[in-house]
Amino acid sequence: METIRIAICDDTAEDAHELSELIRNTRPDLDKIDTYTDAGSLLDRIEHGLLYELIFLDVYMDKMDGPEAAHLIQRLLPEAEIVFVTVSREHAVRAFELNALHYLVKPVMPVQMNEIFSRFERNKKETSCLEIRVGKEIFTLKTDRVHYIQSQNSGTDIYMDSGVLHSSERTSIMGTQVSASFLNIRRGLYVNMNYIQQMDTDSCLLKNGERVLLSRKDKAKIRSRYKEYIYGIVKKEGD
Repeated sequence: METIRIAICDDTAEDAHELSELIRNTRPDLDKIDTYTDAGSLLDRIEHGLLYELIFLDVYMDKMDGPEAAHLIQRLLPEAEIVFVTVSREHAVRAFELNALHYLVKPVMPVQMNEIFSRFERNKKETSCLEIRVGKEIFTLKTDRVHYIQSQNSGTDIYMDSGVLHSSERTSIMGTQVSASFLNIRRGLYVNMNYIQQMDTDSCLLKNGERVLLSRKDKAKIRSRYKEYIYGIVKKEGD
């Protein structure tokens, strides 16, 4: 079964342990649950490239509260789903303004944890995703968060808002997994068309300012597909 890397951040170690045990009882197949007693440590690990798909945050913590930490996490790791855990519903509105997956009030019950994973799996099915292997682990990224993927060092570099990930998987194989919003600009380079600023005759300008040459033999086909994609977006917005 697919691995889901989970983080729990709660400055009460006992509460973090209880939540971890509840998660393991709900999903005994999971083996990747990391616990933190302060948001700073969690953010530091994310900044150094550790990926999480599901993060449980206590709302009331010293130094940095849950919503503040969530705001920073979303900048570093926008593909992660966040669940707030607290003793009060006082911050529920603020939590959902941050697009939290759920807002749990302690003590958390098994039925609530089942709902968390139901929502998590449902969101993954409704969103186009890309499965990548980093080292020995497999992670799922939302493709709308990926800017482009590029062949590099006998593998693939995945460029996102949160930085660059390297996978040992071949770009040609990964290219078959990306959604229809990606364009094969040239050999070893697939670009999210939403990340293209401007399409020209022989090249395209990306939103980060980088200019990329189009495949010489396929440039007419590339420009045509991009035009069809943009036309489809405009038509959909006008309906």
